[in-house]
Amino acid sequence: MLTKNSNFILFFSLIFCFAIACKDKEPEMNEQPGPKFKETCCTHSAIVDSVGSAEVFIPNNFTANFDGINDVFVVWAGQEISHIISMKIFDDAENLVFEHYDFQGNDPAEGWDGKLPDGNLEDGIFNYVIEISNVFNETKTFEGTVACRTSFPLNCVDHENQCVFGTQHDGNGGYDGALPNFEDCQ
Repeated sequence: MLTKNSNFILFFSLIFCFAIACKDKEPEMNEQPGPKFKETCCTHSAIVDSVGSAEVFIPNNFTANFDGINDVFVVWAGQEISHIISMKIFDDAENLVFEHYDFQGNDPAEGWDGKLPDGNLEDGIFNYVIEISNVFNETKTFEGTVACRTSFPLNCVDHENQCVFGTQHDGNGGYDGALPNFEDCQ
């Protein structure tokens, strides 16, 4: 028969065991990115190009930190772009981490939110291959690199002034560097 003291000991023993078992399972928030990431995050070029005469803008950075600004990697496209045929994202080991087919540009709901196949987010530099078609059935494939930054507040990186974000799209599928990126790093 359990007494009040044995119930008390059992309760705290269970709490102690739970605390030990879960000790390493809590995610670390706002962890500083590693040196390679910090040095190269913004050094890859954004893409400002066209498919035929239809403009395309693909940023080199996005911030999957749930602040409501630049949270999704989006292809920004002019009116003559009919659709994105495919978007594939790869990690540095060349593993496919995201793929999406036959969708419209300019829509954050159709972009990549930075989640890896296991559902986690992490700072990283990812390669992409994006195939785009215009209204004249001309297609073009774009290959590039995008940095996913997950900290909030946003950690500053080297070459911060070279970071190009989706909020700098001009509304016609192009890029306007005079537009603010609305990201304040610390």
